[in-house]
Amino acid sequence: MLGHAFPLVLTVGGGLLYHLAMKSQSGAGGGTGPWAFFTLAYGVAFAASAALWRLGGGGGAASLGQLDRPTLVAAGLLGLAALGIEGGFYLAYRAGWALGQVSVISGATMNVLLAVAGVALAGEAMSATRALGLVVCLTGVALVVHGR
Repeated sequence: MLGHAFPLVLTVGGGLLYHLAMKSQSGAGGGTGPWAFFTLAYGVAFAASAALWRLGGGGGAASLGQLDRPTLVAAGLLGLAALGIEGGFYLAYRAGWALGQVSVISGATMNVLLAVAGVALAGEAMSATRALGLVVCLTGVALVVHGR
């Protein structure tokens, strides 16, 4: 059970901490500029990841030289994607979006886009129940946007 629950708890806990930290630094007139903030945050993430890699907390390559090209490309794209996500949330919070709005709107929209990509690119199945769930997500986005 812990094997299935721990990743979800880590994701939800990390997401909550992420949005609270981001909101605290990007509020209108407060905090530092985004690039200094991201550099410090990524420095912490780099140090923690390097320590876990060193301790063998994930297996795989023992050194950077052992990483293959697809892994290096995917890691580079993930880094750029992370910067886009961070920048988007930072700017949204700086523009005055509420915690409960920007995260819900972006999350639900991303869920719908990922479901479509899963069907189109990864051959995942789309059941009627799953399609209804996506409609509910989009309805939630419309309600949150309308309630803004």
